[in-house]
Amino acid sequence: MSERLNYTYCQDQVRQFDRDRYLTALFAPTDRRQDLFALYAFNHEVAKIGALVSEELLGQIRLQWWREAIAGIYDGAPRKHQVVEALAATVKRHKLPRAPFDRLIDARAFDLAEEGPQTLQPWLDYAEATSSTLTELSLLILGVPDGPAYRAGRFVGIAWALTGLLRVAPAQAATNNIFLPAALADHTGLK
Repeated sequence: MSERLNYTYCQDQVRQFDRDRYLTALFAPTDRRQDLFALYAFNHEVAKIGALVSEELLGQIRLQWWREAIAGIYDGAPRKHQVVEALAATVKRHKLPRAPFDRLIDARAFDLAEEGPQTLQPWLDYAEATSSTLTELSLLILGVPDGPAYRAGRFVGIAWALTGLLRVAPAQAATNNIFLPAALADHTGLK
């Protein structure tokens, strides 16, 4: 497929499944938007794994596929997948480091657990490893130099993730699958 079609696919995925980030990307400079859409489409792909699988092993297999896809990008042999190909072009264009992608994928293994964290700290660590990492990569795409923006981005990412987790808590409570720290869920009567 052509690079343009890959980016269009990513944009459509983000518009449909990650509306908030889609809207934020519209404020980015025009020449950076497609790269943000590729990054956010990748995030959607790994974030949805926990909801798609019924067994942890199946989720681990899908996460491993993405680990290998990221390795292929950095080895110069990206997989034939619309999001992977768009992300490969984005990584190359902006010289994005590999470590944040690996960190984000590894953190998504937490989505496969049958129970949420027991205490607040693992919940915050998860928010940082997922959403703050995504913010870090977004800032690199936008050409924002390291410094105060990165420090602020870390906290914005954590807040974004926690807000999202709190938004879905009522729906999770209905299925008795709450991803809140056990102590917090007990204290609020959600568990």
